[in-house]
Amino acid sequence: MIEIGSEVYSTTNLATQYQQDGLSIELEYKELNSIYTCGLLPTSYPEIEIKDVK
Repeated sequence: MIEIGSEVYSTTNLATQYQQDGLSIELEYKELNSIYTCGLLPTSYPEIEIKDVK
């Protein structure tokens, strides 16, 4: 999961080196037309594809 502003997204391709709590990065991304759901919880998140991490 990644937080951009006040919105939380699921990423389809975030490199493991950036999968850390509280890490601030700058990135370019594309919003996808798909939704990620967390197993049995009713919560769902829009998905994004990371284009570039700076």
